[in-house]
Amino acid sequence: MRETREIKIAKVKLFKRKAGLLERAKVKRFNRITKAIRLNAKKTIKPRRNSKTDKYIKKFLSTKNKYYLKANLWDALWDELNDLRGINYNEVAKLIKELNYNEFLKTVYWYTISHRVKSNNNNVCSKCTSKINLQVHHTTYKNHGYEIRHLKDLIVLCKKCHGDEHNIIVE
Repeated sequence: MRETREIKIAKVKLFKRKAGLLERAKVKRFNRITKAIRLNAKKTIKPRRNSKTDKYIKKFLSTKNKYYLKANLWDALWDELNDLRGINYNEVAKLIKELNYNEFLKTVYWYTISHRVKSNNNNVCSKCTSKINLQVHHTTYKNHGYEIRHLKDLIVLCKKCHGDEHNIIVE
C-alpha cells in the first residue's frame, strides 16, 4: 500500500510533534529535578534562623539604624550586642564576612564595638596618645566577624598612625 504525499507529511509532522513533546517533557522533568536540588541545597546551606537571630541581624548589621548611634545609648547597645543567648552567632559572623568592608564599617555593630574599644583605651591613640581623629584598627583579620569575642585584636589609633600602619600617607 502506497502512502500518499499528504499522509507522509502528516506522519512526519506527528513524529516531530511527539519528539517535541517528548523533548519538552524531558526539559520539564530536568527543570523539576534541578529545582529540587537547588531547594535542598538551600536548605542544607542556609539553615532557618530563629527570630532572635533575625532581630539581632536586623538591628546590628543594618547601615540604616542611625537612631541608636544618635541617641548615645552606647552602654545599652553594648549590653544588647554582647547578649548572645539564643542567637546563632556563626550565622551572624557569616553575614558580617559577606558584607563589603566599607559597608561593614557603617553598621551599628561596628560603631558599637569601635566605641567600646575606644572607651576601654581612654579615647587615646595607642601609639602617640593623640585624642583627635581616633579610629579602631584590626591587628589581624583572622577573627573578622567575631570581633565581639576578640576585642584584643582591635587597637585604637589616630588617623595618622592608622595611615602609617597601612603605609598610607595621611595629610
